[in-house]
Amino acid sequence: MSPLPGILAGLILAAACGPCQAQGANIGLSLRVLPASGEALAAMDLPMPPQARALPAGRHHQRLLYPGPADAARRFYETTLPALGFERMRLYATGATWVRGGIRAELQFLPVVGEQDATGILVRIDDEKS
Repeated sequence: MSPLPGILAGLILAAACGPCQAQGANIGLSLRVLPASGEALAAMDLPMPPQARALPAGRHHQRLLYPGPADAARRFYETTLPALGFERMRLYATGATWVRGGIRAELQFLPVVGEQDATGILVRIDDEKS
């Protein structure tokens, strides 16, 4: 939900009450913009496999580059995530979905074409309702 309607309503209210100040009335207005739940959850970082490095984030995903095969990256998360309280809910050919207390983490492991084994890891974290 965009904060724009609330901002516009506040500006209209402030403009309408402008003449009231001339009569001695004061009005206070404060605005607090809260992040959408997806943005707040995206800030939660999962651990990265050793030697992996973060790439610029995509619109909905965190992106990592792991200098090794996809199986090794997948094994890292299969041992690390349960220790953090995550339970694997779905396993598929290129990744898995993990859940913990209403938070869903989707991981995809994609081979990177090149002379050396490398894996691109896409991580998306959101709430289970979305």
